[in-house]
Amino acid sequence: MLSYIYLNKSTTSATITIKRTHGKPLPAPYNGSMQSKIYESLDAHIHCTLTDGNTVIMDDTGQHGGFEIVGDIDNLIAHL
Repeated sequence: MLSYIYLNKSTTSATITIKRTHGKPLPAPYNGSMQSKIYESLDAHIHCTLTDGNTVIMDDTGQHGGFEIVGDIDNLIAHL
């Protein structure tokens, strides 16, 4: 699965691309108890690019990133 997050401020922008693995279910809090589950992976592939205008400031990839998805992701991305 690929997730894209794009941020843009004036002429500076950041793009983060995450390819997550399936992950493992972990207990998570819900209404005061650990009834819920979240899926967390510790070997996600993460690519980050930071640019200012046409100048690339940073372009890097990590192979062992921690990544979890919790809540309404579409709503989160809509408010970036």
